Amino acid sequence: MFLEEDIDISKIELKKLVNFLPYPIIITEKLGGEYFYSFFNKNFIKKMGYRISEVPARMDLLKLLYPDDHYRNEILQEWTSKENRVKQAGKGFIKIKAHVTCRSGEKKWFEIKGSIVNNLQIVAFFNINNDVIMQDKLRKKNLNNDRMLSILGHDLRSPIANLISISSLAERSEISQQEFISMMQIIKEESLEALQLLDTTFNWHG
Repeated sequence: MFLEEDIDISKIELKKLVNFLPYPIIITEKLGGEYFYSFFNKNFIKKMGYRISEVPARMDLLKLLYPDDHYRNEILQEWTSKENRVKQAGKGFIKIKAHVTCRSGEKKWFEIKGSIVNNLQIVAFFNINNDVIMQDKLRKKNLNNDRMLSILGHDLRSPIANLISISSLAERSEISQQEFISMMQIIKEESLEALQLLDTTFNWHG
């Protein structure tokens, strides 16, 4: 839920409103060309763990949310780029997905949405951590399936081809009992090799 620019509402009323919303929200105010935090709602303090007294400037909080310099720069560049597009269009929302570090040290995925209202920027954090984890598990499972099929297709080809060749030879040729026993031993060994490969592949996949 965001406020459009044409809504006439005081800063006090705005803070009261966002304080009742169920997700973390921060409000920044642009003063002298720089953004400063003017309000953290109670869910931001509770779920993220940071208080406005600790991070008066924008970069102070960004350093806590994104401790890694490289990742923080990526997030800041993406946000700034989308922020500029919203300003040029005069409408719309800023929206990114980011891996955020809470005060407890726990890292969670959030969809972060921002709306510009005059010199204010209202930013909400929507927890998508479970969705991202499930998608990652599904991606890894699909990758494992592809690897397993590749292994089966490649490594089973040789044992199976050998079994077919030996069986055909035994079927077409007049061979002695000793030769037949020897071929059966080879077939047994090839079969055990194929079975072992299957067991190893499925155990690795599981």
